[in-house]
Amino acid sequence: MADETGNEAGQGFESGDVAPRAVGLWAYGLFAIAVAMAAGVYFLWGGLQALVREPRPSPVEVAPMIPPEPHLQPSPSADLARLLSRDRRRLNSTAWVDRSGGVAHIPVDRAMRMLADRGWPKSKGGGQ
Repeated sequence: MADETGNEAGQGFESGDVAPRAVGLWAYGLFAIAVAMAAGVYFLWGGLQALVREPRPSPVEVAPMIPPEPHLQPSPSADLARLLSRDRRRLNSTAWVDRSGGVAHIPVDRAMRMLADRGWPKSKGGGQ
C-alpha cells in the first residue's frame, strides 16, 4: 500500500530523491576539474619561470657610490697622533705672529713664568 508521498510501505527511502549516479558523476567531474586546474597552474608556472630573466642592474646600482665629505678615517689613531704632535710642536715653539706689530707666540709654560715675574700688564684703556 502506498502512502501520500507515493512510496510503498517499508521501502525505507524516497524514490524521488537525487540519483546516486548523478551525484557520483558530479563529484568525479568536480575532482577532475580541480586536478586539471592544478596541473595547468603547475605547468604554466614552470613555463613562465623559464621566460623570466634576471633584470640587469641599473647604472645607479653598478656605479660605486662615494659618500659625501667627511670620509671615514682609515687610521684614526695615527691621525690623532699626528694632530697631537703638531699641536705639541706649536705649543712648545716660538715664532712671530705679526713681526711688524711685535706679536709672537711662545710656549705656555714660559708665558706663565713671565706673567708671574712681571705681573699682569696694565690696560691702555680707561678701565679700572
